[in-house]
Amino acid sequence: DILTFVEGDGVTGAELVENVDLICFTGSVETGKKVAQAAATSFIPAFLELGGKDPAIVLASANLDLATSGILWGSVVNTGQSCLSIERIYVAESIFEQFVKQLVQKAQSLQ
Repeated sequence: DILTFVEGDGVTGAELVENVDLICFTGSVETGKKVAQAAATSFIPAFLELGGKDPAIVLASANLDLATSGILWGSVVNTGQSCLSIERIYVAESIFEQFVKQLVQKAQSLQ
């Protein structure tokens, strides 16, 4: 097989690394470290998509048009099915209401 998709726990993953020429892993940072170490030991390439909460931070000095466009894109690109999609936003209190208003307006225009 050229490509095989396998779901499983750490035991499954450990077995895979020993029996493949390349591994792509999506999961936690903790498990990703183990996969990377096992791949290095087997001297095979490893592509890791590790979990995170991917926050965006918007300061009071931000260009709100640019910030809302970028954050909206970052949260919906690939329908949000991406390890780098924005999952939470921290906004300076002084611009919070204006930020939310712009973001909602832009989100409502999406199809």
